[in-house]
Amino acid sequence: MKFVEVKNLSITYLGNIRPSLTVDHLEIEEGEAVLIVGRSGSGKSTLVNAINGVIPHLIRAEEKGEVVVFGNDVKTTPIHKMSKYVGTLLQDPESQVFNYKVIDEVAFGPENLMYPPMEIKERVYKSLKVTGITHLAEREISKLSGGELQRTVLASILALDPKALILDEPTSNIDPEGTKQVFDLLRAFREERRSLIIVEHKVDRVLPYVDRVILVNNGKIELDIHKVEI
Repeated sequence: MKFVEVKNLSITYLGNIRPSLTVDHLEIEEGEAVLIVGRSGSGKSTLVNAINGVIPHLIRAEEKGEVVVFGNDVKTTPIHKMSKYVGTLLQDPESQVFNYKVIDEVAFGPENLMYPPMEIKERVYKSLKVTGITHLAEREISKLSGGELQRTVLASILALDPKALILDEPTSNIDPEGTKQVFDLLRAFREERRSLIIVEHKVDRVLPYVDRVILVNNGKIELDIHKVEI
């Protein structure tokens, strides 16, 4: 099954005349890892938000064409259902936390999807362990470092066990130790062949973990090459 299928996509934000993104065709295979690069304002975030369902469900825009994720039409699939297929770590993780303690934050998603209590407990424990923050379970969110906060948000995403992850500039606001931890996690994700989309400016650091590189420029995909071609 394809992770992503995009056909004749055009996205124009409300109030704008020209599209911010146009994509004639794009396919990403399940289990593939893709690095998306481009200057600020190039259309990277618009593309990512079209894939994870933020557009059109949370950000209003005129969207033409088709975006299908794991066989689901993003336009007609509710955002809460999309979270089972794609989890997104935003550049600013503070915007993704809603609870007082780490353990409550990680349990928040499964609780809202009404999983059985024992399954919630198992999902929370596994996610805390994978992200290396089991020792932070009872820590207050406000007392976390940047790297710890980021891993907390990632643990909360993993607790939903999405088939794919989108990481938007995952190392932009953390220290060198936090950066190392992010790349350790990327290595683990690749070993389990989880589908990945990474938006990151540290291209040299990310290349070992991806299969393809997509360059977005002026709202279009200007380059789409496999790593072996670089």
